[in-house]
Amino acid sequence: QYKHDFKEGFYVVQKQKKLLAIVYGIIGMNFLATMGLAVLPIISETSAEYGFWLAAISLGTMIGTLISSRLETFALNRVMPIAALLSGLFWISSFLIDAGLLSIVLFGIAWIGIGVNSIYLYTLIQVNLPPDYLGTGFSFVSSLLGSLSPLGYFAGGVFGEWISSTTILLISGIGYFGFFCYFLLHPLLRALTVPVSTRFETTAEEKIKINQRL
Repeated sequence: QYKHDFKEGFYVVQKQKKLLAIVYGIIGMNFLATMGLAVLPIISETSAEYGFWLAAISLGTMIGTLISSRLETFALNRVMPIAALLSGLFWISSFLIDAGLLSIVLFGIAWIGIGVNSIYLYTLIQVNLPPDYLGTGFSFVSSLLGSLSPLGYFAGGVFGEWISSTTILLISGIGYFGFFCYFLLHPLLRALTVPVSTRFETTAEEKIKINQRL
């Protein structure tokens, strides 16, 4: 049954070209981010310090989740790339400065933008997938999003043995700049001047209702 549902989700999601374009960009960004997360225990001198890094992630994500509702009226082609850009700036600054508590604070701020984009992504999934296929489509997209994360953790651990952990973390931060550029250069995403709650594709039934109103 799961195999059947997964295929069904695939056929539904593959029609959502704009949504998939965003998902592909986030997959690449997540891959590099997980490389950095894999070496956080290495740069932590104590278990308490590692706990502070994790707390910064949780707090930053929570703040991003809370403020995302304040940004829902703004265009997608502004909010998502800018949130990624700010995340990249604070992420890289955190490890370039290397100033103890300040680095952890900057790292937490980086996760505010990540939290915003995370909420935006799942909102887009909910808005754009047909209600009857929301469960199967959501399962497929979630599987797709996490497909490269194990590889990212593995790559972070392997490359962390060959080059410095700080270098891995800086490379991870560059992934957010990559998403920023990807969003602005991709023709479909660059044209997304609608807010997050707007459906990308209008169904046939919705078009009939709109014509009846007119």
